[in-house]
Amino acid sequence: MHITQHSVPQEAHMINQIPHETPSLANPIHCRITKTDYKFIYNVLISNIDSSGTSLREPIFEFVKHLLLYKRATSNFIEPLEKATHNMQAQILCAIYCLYNGKSPRPFLQQCNALKKQKKANLREKWLFQAVRAWFEGSLDKSIEIHTKIAEKYPKDILSLYLCFNHYVYVHNTDRMVHLFKLVEQEMHDEPFFLGMYCFALAEAKEIQAAHEMGSRSYAILPENPWAHHSLSHVFQELGKYDEGIAFMEKNSIYWEDCIPFMYSHNWWHVAMLYLAKCHGPQDPILNRIETILDKYTWHMEADSESKRVFNSDITVLAGVIGLLWELDLNGFTTNESLISQDFFQKLWLSILPFVQEKTKVHVYPFFDIHFVYALARVGDMDNLQAFVHSIEEYGAHWKKPYLVKAWGKVLPAASKGVVSFVLGDYTSAFHYLDPVHKDLPLLGGSNPQRLPMDETYIRCCLYHGEILLGVEALTPTKTALGNGCVTQFPRCALMVENSLHSETQNEDGGSDDGSNKRSEHVSLKELATLAARVHKSRSSQLTEQQHIERPVLDSIGGSSAENTKHSETSATIPNGGKTMLHQANKESEGNVTPAKCTA
Repeated sequence: MHITQHSVPQEAHMINQIPHETPSLANPIHCRITKTDYKFIYNVLISNIDSSGTSLREPIFEFVKHLLLYKRATSNFIEPLEKATHNMQAQILCAIYCLYNGKSPRPFLQQCNALKKQKKANLREKWLFQAVRAWFEGSLDKSIEIHTKIAEKYPKDILSLYLCFNHYVYVHNTDRMVHLFKLVEQEMHDEPFFLGMYCFALAEAKEIQAAHEMGSRSYAILPENPWAHHSLSHVFQELGKYDEGIAFMEKNSIYWEDCIPFMYSHNWWHVAMLYLAKCHGPQDPILNRIETILDKYTWHMEADSESKRVFNSDITVLAGVIGLLWELDLNGFTTNESLISQDFFQKLWLSILPFVQEKTKVHVYPFFDIHFVYALARVGDMDNLQAFVHSIEEYGAHWKKPYLVKAWGKVLPAASKGVVSFVLGDYTSAFHYLDPVHKDLPLLGGSNPQRLPMDETYIRCCLYHGEILLGVEALTPTKTALGNGCVTQFPRCALMVENSLHSETQNEDGGSDDGSNKRSEHVSLKELATLAARVHKSRSSQLTEQQHIERPVLDSIGGSSAENTKHSETSATIPNGGKTMLHQANKESEGNVTPAKCTA
């Protein structure tokens, strides 16, 4: 992989080097990376690889180190591994490199199979080969099963643990992911990469205090680890410590400069999400900072070089920028009242569109597909949207394994239609599509923060459709999360509910609200639930306004023809209803933007 060096905020370069003292979240210690710092990787990998020759130890070590640090690979250690056709471990690593870089690993897997038949591989290498082959074949559950077996027999194998962990991010079984780390915790309790990954798993399980401990330990041992930064950003987000999270992430952004596109853009995505959580309205100056992050760190609007085009074409980068724009849309920060200009958003969406059209020719993970559905609906590319949703339904019908049938065949098609309905302003249809599957949205993959736009779309469907109790239930953290100090991740939805409920209770009691009882921005979730239950039976459809619209495109992809429910916030939520942007842009550019037909 190759991308350009990116600039970072000036304040990120102004970090004083701290002398030898105990690291803290506020004061990272900069240290020069040496082999001694990675003795765990070096010793464990080589001791577990019987067939590794002396000449391959250095490239194997460098490859795994770059993998764990999410750094760009170089030919210095890839070429020696490619040439080592006699070595099972080298060929496995080449296959892994291909899978992470959009290339076919088939030649290397075939060579692995030949070495296996020649009995030139140890047990660990045979199992690792089987796990990587299962990954290539799309059988992540089988790959996870084999990696778990490796963890039980080789609890110090950080490479296998890393691969298994990445699979869990997309399969999303939090309990099993946490169990995996508990299997090896005794052997890896002081290994920084293990601690950084364990922090993420615990944060996904809402065990935030334990996650904070693991992430802090990882960071104290190896401040350069970008995944530790990433995992701790989850902790800050869940605890509502936005200022602390922003300061921590921006201070450590110097370590992301030579990371792969995913890690670089995703850590900046988290910075933007922390800023967004602090934003109080469309005129908040914080939006200027979010605009800078969108324009410079998560996407290249002017892809005027090959390196920038490579960066933009990374599917994780693409899904990330769409997810951030989705969240901005939901909270009314992309309207004419926004501090960020409409021209900026229109140019950004239209720069994204060609990459989305290209990616919709294949299906990789449901998490990516749902973002592409939103993007196509949002810009009004209805021809490609119709073809893509149809291809999702066809693709989902071919799976046989239960969890794949559920994810691809049930949840994704329904969620896709729900998202399209929502963008078109048909909240009744959106609710009926999303409500049966919203608890299964984690099956689409991604982390808790990455799914916030999906979850908030459902919550707003509930509120606009009048199902206020369901909305309150969805925006309230679980008992485990509340017990660990988590806050709601949907503060603006909570305030909207609270204001509506208090308005209704005022009307019920025959009182009036003269503004003297202005509600605090800190919402009591327990109070919300109590208020919702109080007014539920007697309330009218105050949150909604029934209105019928013509939806030939939605009908053609399986949408209901029932009346839609349109909330007064429609124009603030989705500018132009997502229906005119592409057509308007085509008219202005005299046809320069031409949607490509989806061939998925």
